[in-house]
Amino acid sequence: MVKEWVERMPPKRRWEIHLLLISVPLLLALCGYHPSGEAVHLIPGKLTQLPTFLAAHLVIWASCLGLGFLISEVTDSELHLPHASWAKTIAFGLLWSVVIRISLLPVALLASTLIGAQGLQAFSERMSEVLNLENLAGRPLQTLVIYGTLAVMAGFLEELWRAGFLAGLQRLFPRAFASRAGTFAMIVATAVFFGLGHLYQGGMGVAVTFMLGVGLGSILVWRRSYWEAAIAHTAFDAVSFALAYHLASRSLLPG
Repeated sequence: MVKEWVERMPPKRRWEIHLLLISVPLLLALCGYHPSGEAVHLIPGKLTQLPTFLAAHLVIWASCLGLGFLISEVTDSELHLPHASWAKTIAFGLLWSVVIRISLLPVALLASTLIGAQGLQAFSERMSEVLNLENLAGRPLQTLVIYGTLAVMAGFLEELWRAGFLAGLQRLFPRAFASRAGTFAMIVATAVFFGLGHLYQGGMGVAVTFMLGVGLGSILVWRRSYWEAAIAHTAFDAVSFALAYHLASRSLLPG
């Protein structure tokens, strides 16, 4: 019955529903929703909390992405899933992560200058709360497992969302993708939505996430590789988590 209902649906309507469904996780984040019921998006402070945290997020993401992809019947090539060589894909993914981080340095320095010391302190406190640094300080092994798992989850799920979102935009607005300028505009629009989905990180967090989204979206579209983007995203998050933990441990631990 469901299959027949979907087949009778006009293609444009399918892709509109596709975009709406796969956007639900980011819309929930934008509204401040968290599966645990917390107002702030806290990373688990204990290893025992990780399975529940993962299950809640995976159910939401898998349900929304799976249903959206099922209705639109998006193809592997539209999601840029095919790849030639795993060795090259992994190498390029790690390389792009470094390139994006270096590219973000001038932006981060400019933002730091604009918001001043007080703004930087507020951002630091916000991220410390989001990453649960106070509870994890002094527990490197647990932190490695928690942060490593979440970096992989965020990298691969969020890039699958980005691939699906851009595929939907391309189906609904094909003329926009007929030129490089139009394609880049769609990448930027997707990055804006992605950045707003991280509003809980504060203004600077949104700005950095937006720039990250522009870089990852460019990899997806012009490298035609979901895997390179996902690996780059995972590596970027993993290094960011490690740096944040290292700095927090130095300031939060005695001595």
